[in-house]
Amino acid sequence: MRKLYSYIRDAFPDFHAEIHWQLADGDRVTTYKTYYGTHEGPLLGVAPTHRKIYFESVDVMRVRNGKITNHWGVGNPLSLMQQLGGWTPPAETDNASPPLKAPSLRSSEKKI
Repeated sequence: MRKLYSYIRDAFPDFHAEIHWQLADGDRVTTYKTYYGTHEGPLLGVAPTHRKIYFESVDVMRVRNGKITNHWGVGNPLSLMQQLGGWTPPAETDNASPPLKAPSLRSSEKKI
């Protein structure tokens, strides 16, 4: 994780987060935030575009004795790469796979 943030900070020198909300429950802290920055250095093979980017993230951290001991996070790197022009969706073809179907619930499972 530290290496990834090193790459991001090199690529986006003005990288910063806006925290929308943060909740603590026992030894866990959950944060919903949006990251912002300007693409001034290479990132994952994409040359600097000088574009302003943003992407959202939800992080859960376990804190013990004032230190983060575990981290779980969900971000949107696809959105980031699309903003940089580093990923474009594949063109649709006639032989594309059919859309996936959600599994049906068993009678013992309740829908929430």
